[in-house]
Amino acid sequence: MHSTSSHNVNTCQVRVGVRVRPLTSKEQSENGSAVVTAEPFHRTVEIGTKQERKFTYDSVFDSRVTQDELYKQLSPSLLDAFLDGYNATIMAYGQTG
Repeated sequence: MHSTSSHNVNTCQVRVGVRVRPLTSKEQSENGSAVVTAEPFHRTVEIGTKQERKFTYDSVFDSRVTQDELYKQLSPSLLDAFLDGYNATIMAYGQTG
């Protein structure tokens, strides 16, 4: 799996993860290229063809990670916390193509 998480679910109240989506078939057919680069090991996302902007998150997933893999990696610790009496939410938001 191509991701790294940095925190135990019980040590912080809010964690933010990012999954960079793959190019759509339309983007590929029009010879589009990715302008967002995910670095899961460093937990960073770089934006721009020359990586002009860099952001750090608690978890970073590159475009090769499927929705199912992402859920399987994130949900167990949240479910454990929920069963221990903590609130837990997974929210997905973003462009879907």
